[in-house]
Amino acid sequence: MASIGRIFVVQHSHTDIGYTHGQGRILAWHVDYIRQALDLCEKHQDFRWQCETTYPVEHFLKTASGADIARLKAAIAGGQIAVSANFLQFTELLDGEMLQTIAQRSADVIRSLGTEPKAAMTADINGVPLAYGRGLADAGVQVIVTQIHPHHGDSILGKRMAAFKWDLGNGQSIKVFNNDHYHTGNELGLSPGGSTNYVNFSQGPLPITDAGFVERVEAYISKIDPEWPLDFLVFTCSGLITDNSCPSASVLHRIQVWNAAHPEMPMVMATLDAVADALDGVELPTLAGDWLDWWNDGTAGDPEGTMMFRHAQRERHAIAKLDPNVDLAELDLNLALYAEHTFGHSASVHRPWNRLAQQLHTRKVGFAAQAADLAEVLADEAVRNQGGAPVQADDRPLVFEVRNLGDEPFQGLVEFEWDGCESVRWGLGSNLEVVNEATGSAEVSQRCASLRGPSLAVYAEMTPGESRRYSIRNAPLSAGVHPHITRFPDTGTDLGQPRAASLGETFKAGQLALVWQDGALGWFLDGKSLESPFELVRTVEPGPISANPACEIRQKLGRNRVSASVEISRSSAGPVEVVEQGPLFTILRQRLSCPGFEFIEQEYKVIPECGTVDVATRMHKIGTWMPENVYQTLPVVEGAELFVDRGWKMRPWKDLLPGTLTDYMGVQQGISWEGLGSPLTVELRDAHLVQFGPIAFGERLRMGDPRLPAVPDQVSAWLMCSTWETNFSPELGGFYEFRASLRAAARESRRSIAIYRI
Repeated sequence: MASIGRIFVVQHSHTDIGYTHGQGRILAWHVDYIRQALDLCEKHQDFRWQCETTYPVEHFLKTASGADIARLKAAIAGGQIAVSANFLQFTELLDGEMLQTIAQRSADVIRSLGTEPKAAMTADINGVPLAYGRGLADAGVQVIVTQIHPHHGDSILGKRMAAFKWDLGNGQSIKVFNNDHYHTGNELGLSPGGSTNYVNFSQGPLPITDAGFVERVEAYISKIDPEWPLDFLVFTCSGLITDNSCPSASVLHRIQVWNAAHPEMPMVMATLDAVADALDGVELPTLAGDWLDWWNDGTAGDPEGTMMFRHAQRERHAIAKLDPNVDLAELDLNLALYAEHTFGHSASVHRPWNRLAQQLHTRKVGFAAQAADLAEVLADEAVRNQGGAPVQADDRPLVFEVRNLGDEPFQGLVEFEWDGCESVRWGLGSNLEVVNEATGSAEVSQRCASLRGPSLAVYAEMTPGESRRYSIRNAPLSAGVHPHITRFPDTGTDLGQPRAASLGETFKAGQLALVWQDGALGWFLDGKSLESPFELVRTVEPGPISANPACEIRQKLGRNRVSASVEISRSSAGPVEVVEQGPLFTILRQRLSCPGFEFIEQEYKVIPECGTVDVATRMHKIGTWMPENVYQTLPVVEGAELFVDRGWKMRPWKDLLPGTLTDYMGVQQGISWEGLGSPLTVELRDAHLVQFGPIAFGERLRMGDPRLPAVPDQVSAWLMCSTWETNFSPELGGFYEFRASLRAAARESRRSIAIYRI
C-alpha cells in the first residue's frame, strides 16, 4: 500500500460553458460563485476555493465592484482562494500560436490580482496538447493538475493517477499531477447530503453517512498503486454533485469526521497552489511526448462550426501579422469559447427536439460564426491602417496589394475578387488582364469561380515580407485571361461546356499526377500509385431509431467509436469531367455516391507550377439519429516518415506520452510524408481530426504497445462524428464542403498571404 501522510481537499466548480444551462447564464453563475466563495472565506477561516478556470475570473474583474475585487485580492493573498491558469477546458482546436496567447491571457489575469500563476487545472478532458504545455510553461505555470474523465476515454500510462515531470521538448519542463475523476471527492462523500456512484463504486446510488464516508475513503486508499510516488493525495469536490456547482462549506464537517478517525493521515482544505508548493523540490520520473485527448472527437459533431472556427483562426493570425495594433481580445474570446469542450446540453442526444438543447447548440456554433464575422471586421480595420479602404464608387480603381506575411517564401496562386457591379462602374468587359504595377506588364491570369462577381488568379513567388501591387484592366481579346467554360454570375452566360476526360488522360502538378483510368481516378507521386485518396467512408450503427437505443448504443461503445456490428460503406465514383483547362490550372469534377448522402461532388484543382492539387469535397448529408462517422481516406506513402502539425512537428506513433491514445488527434495545418522521394504535404482546411490506423471495432492500442507498427498504414481525415450520447450533436445532416490540398514540390508553399484593396 502507498504511504499516504495527508490528503488535500480541493473544492471547485467544474466549468462547462453550457451543458447544464445556457452559456450566458452559466457565466453569470460562475461569477456569482466567486462572491459566494468570498463570503464563505470570511465566515470560515479553514475554507478554501479553487477557481477552476480563468475566464469567469476575467469576467468578474470586468463586472464586480471595487470592494469585491479588493476582497478577492485579499483572499488570494491569504491563500484562501487560488485561480487556475487554464482559461477554459479546451478541445484540441486551438493551434500552437493561440494556445500561447490564451495561456498568457490567463497569466495576465492572475498577475492583475497581485500573485503569480502556479497551477493550471484541467477537468473532464483526458489530454493536454504539448503546445499548450509549452504555453503554460512560458506563462510561468509550475504544475498542471489534471482531473480525467474515463467515460469513452482514459488517462496516461493506463493509470487513474500519475505524477511526472513533463519534458516539453524545447528545453522546458512542467510538473504534472494527473489525478482521478474530478467528482471523486463527491463520490467518496465529501459533500454531505449528496449521493453518486459514477465510476468508483459498484453499488447503486445511496446517501452517504459520516461512517460510510470514512469507509469509502479507506477503501479508495487501499486500492492506490503501491508505487505511487507521493506522500499525499488530492480529492477534488464541489458543493453540489453536478457540473457548474456552487461552493459549500459543508465539506468542512466531513473533513473533521475523517480527521477524528485518522489523525495520522489528516485532510486539509486547500487550493492547487498548495499542491504546487507540495510538489516543489520533489523528484519525479520524466516523460516526453504529446498528450492526446480521447474526448477531442466530439468537435467533428459540429462540422459547420469547426469550419468557421478554423477559417477565423487562420484569419486571426494574418491580421496580427498585417497590423499588430489591432485589438484581437474579443475575437480570441469567441475562438476560445468555441474551442471549449462543452458543445451542447446534457440532453442533446436523447431529447434533441428540446428548446434549451437547441438553444445551447445554436449558441455554440454562434461563437464560431461570431469569430468569423469579427475576423472580417478586424481584417478591414487592418487594411484601412495599411492605406486600404472599403469599396467605394468614385476614385477607386481596382488595385490590389499582396503581401507575404510568412517567414518562408510563398509560391502559389494569388486570387483577386470584386463585385460584379464594380465591373459595370469601371467599364470592365469580359476580357481582362492583371498588371504588375512594378513592371507595368500583364501577368498570365485565369478566371476563378466566385460568389458575386469576377475573380482572376495569377501565379506568384514572393520572399518573406515582400509586397506587390496588381491592377485589373481591360485587355485585347488576344491577350490576358484564359476563357472560363462554366457559368459566372457577372455575365450569366455559359462560355463553354465541360468535357469528359479521355481514357488515360493525365493531369500533372509537379511530381503529383492524376490519371483518368478505366472507371477510376488514379493518384501518383513520383510515378508510384497512391491508394484511393479522398474516398469517403461512412460508419453507422444498426438498430431501431428512438431515444433509448440511440443513447444506449452510444454509451456501450466505450473507447471504440464503432461497435462490432457497425455497418461500413465506401463511396463509389463516377466519370471525371474536365471543367476548365487554362494556363495556370485545370479543374476536374467527379460525382460520388455513398449510402447516407443525397449528393457528393469532388472538385480537383490541378496547379502545375507549384505542384499542388486542391480538393473540394461537397456534399448533402442525410441525417440519422443513430451514431455514425464519416471519414475521408488520405494518401499513404509507403516507406516514408509521417509527420503531423500540432503546433509542433511530431510523429503520431512515436512522439506521444506512453500509455496514451494513438487512434486520432486534432491537427493544425495537416500531415506530411517525408524522407522518400518528393515530400508530400496534405493540408486540411476544414477538417480538424485525423484518424490513424483502422477504423474498425477492436482493442485500442496505446502508445508504446509493441503491436503498433512504426508508421500507420491507414490515415483518414475524420470529417463527422455523432457517437456521443450527450453534449454533442445527435445527427449530421446538412450541406458541407471540406477542402484539402496536396502538395509535392521542393519548395514549400505557405498560405500566409494578405490580399487587399488599396
